[in-house]
Amino acid sequence: MSQQVVTTQEQALSLLIQAVRVAQSKGVYALEDAGLLAQAIGIFTPDPEPTPVEVTEEEPESTE
Repeated sequence: MSQQVVTTQEQALSLLIQAVRVAQSKGVYALEDAGLLAQAIGIFTPDPEPTPVEVTEEEPESTE
């Protein structure tokens, strides 16, 4: 591990979440445990904001 210094609770939580995700990707946890950990992480990580979709109204083509 690198020699970074964790100075805030936000940094500590982020580091722990990253560690859990890495361990899960390597198959460290049983399926039930991975699901429970995913739920716990979901409490601390906000849902991504939906990307706004620009809707433009098309003008009807004239038939002149």
